Amino acid sequence: MSDTDFLRLPREIRNNIYRRILAVPHPIYLSQDPDVQSREASAVPYAANRFTLEEVVVVVQPRRQLYYYHGLLESFLDCIGRANAASLSHLSITFPAIDRLDVGICLTEDGSRILDRLRQECTGLMTIETLVNGQESSCEVFGEEMEGDDSVRNMFLEMDAKLKGIESLRTITVKVSSSAVSTSVRESLQELGWVV
Repeated sequence: MSDTDFLRLPREIRNNIYRRILAVPHPIYLSQDPDVQSREASAVPYAANRFTLEEVVVVVQPRRQLYYYHGLLESFLDCIGRANAASLSHLSITFPAIDRLDVGICLTEDGSRILDRLRQECTGLMTIETLVNGQESSCEVFGEEMEGDDSVRNMFLEMDAKLKGIESLRTITVKVSSSAVSTSVRESLQELGWVV
């Protein structure tokens, strides 16, 4: 079959072929590559596969900014373009950057921007997993030390509102490594419909 014959097939049949060839049964781990080009079939791998993007985490100021984005997710979205970003269905990312201020815990500008970008560009997203790395300072938000801290609940409410702005989104998961999740934090997240 020539390229011309293939392109004469109905779009639904071509998409079925793409899914059978391009979908893989495991997560796809990415590094930054500015040479990604979009073609007709490119939407299928983004819609049919799970993508895990784990940011490098650096403590900028101990006990204040808990971690800082190096831009892997933003580079990924820039590289794949809006059309392919809209095709993404399952994404695992590092938990958005948060700050510890005198008034409590809140999203950083970077963390808020990332969530806004997901809402604006990843319009087909059905599942998002946020990964909390093993750094002591980032895990403390989920621990007993934050029991009863309204700022933590308010931060989760802000995140929830931004993420639920993605109409297709069905599942929000938080994966915490090497740290126990306090009962009140777990209950707060579960009340929002998140999986912990």
